[in-house]
Amino acid sequence: MRRTKTLGDRTANGEFYVVKVKVSSDAKRATLGLNTVDAKAVDAQKQTYTRDEQAETQLGEQPPFDRKISPVESFGKEIVFDLPADIKNLRLDIREDYGIDHLIEAVLIGDEDSILHKRNYFKLETNEQVAGD
Repeated sequence: MRRTKTLGDRTANGEFYVVKVKVSSDAKRATLGLNTVDAKAVDAQKQTYTRDEQAETQLGEQPPFDRKISPVESFGKEIVFDLPADIKNLRLDIREDYGIDHLIEAVLIGDEDSILHKRNYFKLETNEQVAGD
């Protein structure tokens, strides 16, 4: 993840958080793809923030989330959130967002979207690596 005040000709209300998401498949034989993606940033108070898809257009050409991938293949895609500069304990909540699937998965034992399963979040931290001499 990286933070910036501007992306192309857009200026953030707070700060743009640019998050690189890696989509991969551990399928044995099938070619799979996501239908639609629901990605939200969640803060320490459990307030949620939606993607800034207008700001994402400033990132240039990227693969769509619904790109089909073969077994053990992967791709990266950047998504953008416009978040308050003082946000705390930032996490990413991302899942496939296909209406009827939510109904079915809500009652499937062991499914991540089951009503009995605790949500999994991805902790978001700025990548502040420093290049060596």
